[in-house]
Parts: sequence; structure tokens; C-alpha cells
Amino acid sequence: YTLGEVLTRQQAVASTIIVIGTILAAISGPTVPHRNRDELLALLSTGSAITYHIGAALWLSFAAYMATRGVEWLRPFFHASFAGACGGIYVFQTIAIDLGVDCGLAHMFATTDDDIAAVCDPIAPGYNPFADPIYYTFSVIAMATGWIIPLGLLSYGLTKHEAVLFVTIYETSIIVSGDLSSLLVLGEYRYMATGQLVHFTVSILVILVGLFSLHVWP
Repeated sequence: YTLGEVLTRQQAVASTIIVIGTILAAISGPTVPHRNRDELLALLSTGSAITYHIGAALWLSFAAYMATRGVEWLRPFFHASFAGACGGIYVFQTIAIDLGVDCGLAHMFATTDDDIAAVCDPIAPGYNPFADPIYYTFSVIAMATGWIIPLGLLSYGLTKHEAVLFVTIYETSIIVSGDLSSLLVLGEYRYMATGQLVHFTVSILVILVGLFSLHVWP
């Protein structure tokens, strides 16, 4: 309403489908136990993680091509999808947060070594994120993929395309990419019962139906 854009029946129905799928995905998530530094880093080299990395690289390459050289009416879809898929790669943000937030706060504000150890030793004995190059590496990657690149592309896209359509595709792509990265890279599927996996898969399919309907449904 602020930008004077009209919400069409197509956009309203497709957005409702996406919201329903998102809610279904949210309630099907597992409870994941705490993981130490070595366990977090080992997640990146599992078979499911490698599959995700390859699939994400292929999709981002395809989306980038279609956003710049594809059919004109599909360019907004792939532009927003590329930005959202990049922003949804939560694994780097998750690892940086797990390594640095609580332990970093303990190093800054705890009054005794025992207090620091109680928070940081479960990550690694004597761990200090401010002395760990891995923590800084993941923090930089997290800022680039989670904020700088996607928000820059979002800002540019909003100067070229209708916000109602572009933002919805962007946010939906973040949700799908984030769910898949959590499931495959962070290994959350290992903590899900068969029923939860089926529920989650159906939720993603519902979201994708909404996304397809948003841009393709006449």
C-alpha cells in the first residue's frame, strides 16, 4: 500500500500457500543437541552436505544466468531467487553463532575462569573464539552470504521490479534454502522421525507450489 502496488488475486492465493507451507515446515523441525567445534566442522564434509553444496552451486549459477540473460519476464523471479537462496545458506551463520556468541560473551563478561570454562569447554577445551581463525572465517562468510550479497541484490532488485512480487520470491527462497541447508548440511534429518521427514518434505513442496503459482499462474 505504501508503494501504491496492487495485490492481485494470484499473489494473494500464492502467498497464502507459501505461508501455510512455511508454518508446516516450522512445526516439523527436530530438537538438535549441542555440538562441539569438531562436530560442527565435520558436518561440512558429510555426503549430504556435499550434495547440498553441489546443488546450491548449480542452482545459483543457473539462476544468475537466467537473471541476466534469460527470458525477460522470468528475470525478476531468478534475480530474487538467487538473492534469497544465497541468504538462506544458514550453515555458516549457525556455526559462527554456535562458536562465538555464548563463549565470546563469557570471555568478555565472565568474572572467573571457571565461569568461562563452563560455557566454552563444551565447544572445545580452553576454547576462545577470538583466538580461532575458523571463527573469523565463518563470520566473514556468514556476513557476506547472509547479509551483504542478498541485501545488496534485494536493494537493486527493488529499483527494477515490483516489490510485492520480488520480496515474496526473495523471502520464500530464503526459507527453502535455509530449510535445505539445515536439513542436509547441519544434519538435522538425523534427528527426525520418518513422519517428521515426510511432513517436512510435504511442507517444502507446498512452498514450492506457492512460489510457482506466484510467478507462473496466469
